[in-house]
Amino acid sequence: MMRFGASIEVDIELLDVDIRGSRVWVEALGKAGILSGDEVERITAGLKEVHDSISAELAEGTFVFDASLEDIHMTVESRLIELLG
Repeated sequence: MMRFGASIEVDIELLDVDIRGSRVWVEALGKAGILSGDEVERITAGLKEVHDSISAELAEGTFVFDASLEDIHMTVESRLIELLG
């Protein structure tokens, strides 16, 4: 069932869109006072690093599709958590 529900191999093409959407959301949370300026900067920098690393892995053919992460957003989120804690 996990493999059936996973879309990562298809929606990997949405990487750029997902990162942009995440950055806009982080900025909105900052403007709303939910995140501090430092948190916004840290998360935004982390999203750039995650984007760059996934893009490089895709270009090199080393990106590992993990069906347990289901989609590109969960993949980005997982990498961001690994990076920032």
